[in-house]
Amino acid sequence: IIPGETTWRDALTILEDDTSLANIEQQQSEESGAVAIEWARADGAPCCQLGSEDGDVVNFIFLRTTPDISFGEAIDVIGFPSYLVGTPFSEDQAIMNLIYPNIPLVLYVFVAGETGDIQRASEIIGILYLTEDDMERLLDTAEPGLHVWEGFESYQYYDEGEFEITPIPTITPAEDGE
Repeated sequence: IIPGETTWRDALTILEDDTSLANIEQQQSEESGAVAIEWARADGAPCCQLGSEDGDVVNFIFLRTTPDISFGEAIDVIGFPSYLVGTPFSEDQAIMNLIYPNIPLVLYVFVAGETGDIQRASEIIGILYLTEDDMERLLDTAEPGLHVWEGFESYQYYDEGEFEITPIPTITPAEDGE
């Protein structure tokens, strides 16, 4: 299943035909035509999603992963990310969102809180595959911004730094009479 290429119908058939998957649930928006599917491995909890803005072609695939793959293993295959931004969860847990615009891909990597360093051994806990257009939209609209990858540093190092990539402002047309 390839975002931007695989039709929604083909993706659904692929998932339904895979006997290693279970609990395939589809949801659809009445207003926009957007659809999403969530599923699980036959022996596990819900882990994965894919979605389409229009119900015609897949736009994204999101996989929650067990921490069996390290960031170092990913680097060996796909190289270093271009950008990143952190998401804190607790004093001892945070996620670094590592962005690969050329693939287009986002890796979600665990770090040990605000003082934790991103390392080759850091665990990948999620993977998001996007279309090229959706990656461009992410780069243009990421709030509050994105940091340029500067190497293996702490969450705090990036969090306290200035954003090198900031959202592009959009102008909303005024309604009549305003």
